[in-house]
Amino acid sequence: MIRSFFLTETGAVRTDLSPAELSEALDSTGTLWVDFFRATKEEVALLSEVFHFHPLAIDDCVRPVFRPRVALFEDYLFLVVHGADLSPQRNRGFRTLELDAFLGRNYLVTFHQIPLRSVQQTLEQCEKAPGPSLGRGADFLLYTV
Repeated sequence: MIRSFFLTETGAVRTDLSPAELSEALDSTGTLWVDFFRATKEEVALLSEVFHFHPLAIDDCVRPVFRPRVALFEDYLFLVVHGADLSPQRNRGFRTLELDAFLGRNYLVTFHQIPLRSVQQTLEQCEKAPGPSLGRGADFLLYTV
């Protein structure tokens, strides 16, 4: 599933953009956030076709990465971060949850396989009042997540 929010230069908010609209948003000065959750193969293909991310970074999204990682590419930063899984379940050892993120000049792309509370809370904030979250830029949006 893909969720997207785009705050245009004029302050209008558009959601659930098509691949063509995502490409247009990347070329604008507005702020774009695209969240990939349990993405299908067709959705994963957008990481290459629309965003032109490096194949190794895309591979890191699809396969679990057990160590945090930061990679600097020409036009974006790629991060793999982990948070503690605090779900109450018995007979289970310590587990972390992975979030992959691409941070560009005017966009944030997040990718995860497991529901993450911080992503969900930020999505809800953007649905209610997108201006404060998106209006401060993609870097602040990553901080919020």
